[in-house]
Amino acid sequence: KYINFLNTIYGFYDELIYKSKTFSFGDILNLSTTTLKNKKFGLTDGEKVSDLFMEYLPQEIRHILIDEFQDTNVLQWNILALVIKKIINKFDNAVIAVVGDEKQSIFEWRGGEKELLGALKNILSSYNIETRSLNNSYRSKPNIISFVNELFTNVSGSVNSSALVDTEWNYSPVNAAIKSPNDPGFVDLYIENFSSKSEEDSKSRFIVLENFVTDIVLPYVLPQNGNPAKLRLDKSAIIARNN
Repeated sequence: KYINFLNTIYGFYDELIYKSKTFSFGDILNLSTTTLKNKKFGLTDGEKVSDLFMEYLPQEIRHILIDEFQDTNVLQWNILALVIKKIINKFDNAVIAVVGDEKQSIFEWRGGEKELLGALKNILSSYNIETRSLNNSYRSKPNIISFVNELFTNVSGSVNSSALVDTEWNYSPVNAAIKSPNDPGFVDLYIENFSSKSEEDSKSRFIVLENFVTDIVLPYVLPQNGNPAKLRLDKSAIIARNN
């Protein structure tokens, strides 16, 4: 009974999105998967896409670069894997490059599976896989890199020694490729514990944020006693746990 009811609802939903030509991110993934699996279209051949699929592409693809792979979800990977296996089998010189960083995984709410990145070598074990680590950072200055190295080395150790997780997560420190002795970068931590469970706590929260701006932020971004500001707003970032 319930399954029939859900099928009816989904039927109405499909009719609505097709009429309006308005598809969500999830709709596109689900429809792509359904279409690829439908044998009447002939788009797949076993564990890879078919020659017919390749003919539909506007140009020949010999190499693939996938960036931010840590945010890839299972449905996306199932689609990508079909194409990747076809290209590898079709071209002797095919290169599939995957770039990712588990620390930057921010799309779990949309199904992103950062574990895919770590498991990729085993998933594609029948192919020639080469793993490279990017040990130099060209994005940040030395003090920023030192802070990140210290923080995530400690986090990695805590995670691996915790009984609450069943997977290891190892962090390898990186080097700061940007050498700037006169401006090595700046990091400051402002830690304040507060709650917003009551109206009084909410007022306390506002006071904490106000003090953070007046006591921490403004002295750095405004000139002080005739001296130039220590930080430029366009070169600075404030990272908060919540708004």
